[in-house]
Amino acid sequence: MVSVNVNNYGSLDKALKAFKTRVRKAHIIELSNQKTHFISRSELKRRRKKRKIRTNQYEL
Repeated sequence: MVSVNVNNYGSLDKALKAFKTRVRKAHIIELSNQKTHFISRSELKRRRKKRKIRTNQYEL
């Protein structure tokens, strides 16, 4: 968990900047994006199979 004490930075702007820096360094945003766009192995297999069937239809 990331936390910033405003009293240590003096102003809210400096504390907000420090918070954003800590979030960026912790890779929290990148990890959440990876998790939201995750595709399971079974889903990948299903998509490949569907794509393969679609391309074979055009060859006929």
